[in-house]
Amino acid sequence: MMPETDAAGALVIAERIRERVKTLAFETGQGKLSVTLSLGVAGFPEDAAKKADLVERADACLYHAKRHGRDRCVAAFSLRAPPPARLPRAAAGAATSPEPHRP
Repeated sequence: MMPETDAAGALVIAERIRERVKTLAFETGQGKLSVTLSLGVAGFPEDAAKKADLVERADACLYHAKRHGRDRCVAAFSLRAPPPARLPRAAAGAATSPEPHRP
């Protein structure tokens, strides 16, 4: 949770954390261990109005990152479909008018 940070800012911070962790090597009994992170980012209120829903949305982004290559950050705003294109009023009417029946 990053209070007072919008989703774009949280994504920048998440990327910095991911990149930093990627450079680390941890000593273990069996040698060095390198790790990577997959992170999900969601913003309030644009992605969810309730805390539980916000966490669920960020979790969905995390799993999207894992399914699509791992070692990445995914923000909910990057997964939203763009709004449908709006046709000019005359074109919209023409597009929805049924074709006349021709025998």
